[in-house]
Amino acid sequence: MDSTARNIATLHKALAAFNDPINRESYFDLYDEHIVLHGYTDGLPQGLTGLKTYYRQVWAALDAPHISVEDIVASGDTVACRYILSATHTGLFMGIPGTHRQFSVNGMTFLRFANGRCVERWQGMDRLSLLRQLDAA
Repeated sequence: MDSTARNIATLHKALAAFNDPINRESYFDLYDEHIVLHGYTDGLPQGLTGLKTYYRQVWAALDAPHISVEDIVASGDTVACRYILSATHTGLFMGIPGTHRQFSVNGMTFLRFANGRCVERWQGMDRLSLLRQLDAA
């Protein structure tokens, strides 16, 4: 298996873990300890520590979070993924107390890999759509 195919397989494995509440912590196996993060983690430290803090907050605020992959495109050491995140908002998320509303929002991420792990990530999500669905816009 070439490195591009291996990187895509690694992403699929991580997303399966994200969607599995029992094995959710395995999601972090995708990332290098010194991951460089762009987007979402403002105010948190760079690296795996900041990423874990961010996702543990997300998982605490959302009931049954699920990522569905819509598209994956890869070139060289980079994998791009367009996805849909669906969940029920039950706790503090993006500064908004739990609304118990269900939502489904589009997002994209670009992952740069080295030695089988993501070493740099760019993240974007349709936050306006999310805020509207939570009646917080």
